[in-house]
Amino acid sequence: MPTFLRRIAPITGVLILVNLGLFLYQVATGISPTNPELDDLGRWGANIAALTLTGESWRLLASMFLHIGVLHLALNMISLLFLGSIAERNFGKLNYLLVYFLSGLGGSLVSALWNARPQAAADLSNATPTIYLVVSAGASGAVMGLAAAAIMLKLLKNASREPLALPFSAVELAVLVGINVVYGWQTNGTDNACHIGGLLAGAVVGLVLGAVRNTPRPVRIAAWLLVLVAAAWGTQRILDVNEARADLMEIREELDQESMDNAKVNPGRDNDAAPASGRR
Repeated sequence: MPTFLRRIAPITGVLILVNLGLFLYQVATGISPTNPELDDLGRWGANIAALTLTGESWRLLASMFLHIGVLHLALNMISLLFLGSIAERNFGKLNYLLVYFLSGLGGSLVSALWNARPQAAADLSNATPTIYLVVSAGASGAVMGLAAAAIMLKLLKNASREPLALPFSAVELAVLVGINVVYGWQTNGTDNACHIGGLLAGAVVGLVLGAVRNTPRPVRIAAWLLVLVAAAWGTQRILDVNEARADLMEIREELDQESMDNAKVNPGRDNDAAPASGRR
């Protein structure tokens, strides 16, 4: 086996293969590898606030494994390859999975809430606030969460003077994360809300990981169960509150009647006639 393959941590390798395999299967079914249609992304589980928050909460998870073209996939998988392998070896396999999925789901939820907020049109042509129809997908919320968890764990280890085998400092990681966030705000088509959500979720989970890392096993299990229950309860409460929103239900009904490419309710983020896609 080539040396570089041996350096890939096993869970990270499986996550990359799942993302890659799903992408190849989608291409095999006729989806464009470079510029997929919005309707195709919607059918495969993209995060669309009007759908995610009104009964299709499975999109919070599905959108983590969906990518908007081969370049988007490549960038996220390269990031996951390097950061994920390092994080997995330092966090441990189960902790790594908890950080990855809680961060990804947190990013998806924040993205849906952010994109469900009424906004004034950028050119002020419509004084009535409207909801932008954004189709969002990608693994970078989870990857951002891994970075945030690594930063928190590094800070906690520095404070306790315990060794941690990360080949970079917390400051270096924070700078890299900051560059990505700033770039996201400056670039059209980037779902920065997902990045922020993943960072926040990853930081919280990283704090828990650092706090219970050297405690007895029953304490660690109890702590993680508490985190999972709290996350599930909070997510369900948010979904319950938003599910009855009339403005989201109106958009959902229109999407049920026609394709997203032809939807006339709510322009895209660039004020185009079609909804916007959000890479993350």
